[in-house]
Amino acid sequence: MFMVRRAEQSDLAKLYLFLDKAGISTKGVGENIDYFVLLEDQGGNLAGTLGIEPINSFGLLRSLVVTSEVKEEDVLILFQHVYKFSLEKELSTLYLVTNKEKSIPLLNWVGFRQIPRGKLPSEFEKSAVGRELKQLEHAIYMETNLKEQVK
Repeated sequence: MFMVRRAEQSDLAKLYLFLDKAGISTKGVGENIDYFVLLEDQGGNLAGTLGIEPINSFGLLRSLVVTSEVKEEDVLILFQHVYKFSLEKELSTLYLVTNKEKSIPLLNWVGFRQIPRGKLPSEFEKSAVGRELKQLEHAIYMETNLKEQVK
């Protein structure tokens, strides 16, 4: 059984280690720690995380990492928390970039749909992480409208 909660400043070191172990960039995590959601086991060990980099009225999803013990249902719960949290922060749309085609069915299941690169907002370039993600080979761009996800 896992618990989901918002990250706090005191979680930063633990989150850095978790992301480093997964080979995920920690650039910008410290500045946006209050935009991360954590999935923990009963012992308080990290089993997953998902973060948002806010850019004006939209967010860029980043740092989705889960351990092998996490089931698809737990990933859905993680996304649901992020959706509600994003609306509280007055974000209207979330974007993500992936180069893993095998993740597309799961991302469709949680409400994302593919979009052409040209449909990304111009503000996407304001994000260092966004610029980095756009350089991924075989990048797949996806978006979800939050009002459609949280009812």
